[in-house]
Amino acid sequence: MRREIGYWHREGRELFYYLEFKPETAEFYLTCEHTPSEGEGSVRSVLLSEARGERYYEDALLIIKEELFKHYTV
Repeated sequence: MRREIGYWHREGRELFYYLEFKPETAEFYLTCEHTPSEGEGSVRSVLLSEARGERYYEDALLIIKEELFKHYTV
């Protein structure tokens, strides 16, 4: 499962950021797909528990918290 959490564009270079969940391992990843104006693109995935300091890390955590507790009441 994947959810887009960010986008960055400058001078023909695009970066798409996703929060991914892999059910087979029960792990979250922060993934960045890079599409340059020339040449081939690339994909970089970092285990969320190791992604502190990465762009959109805090947004990924917020999405998880909001979805996990959206029906929680005291």
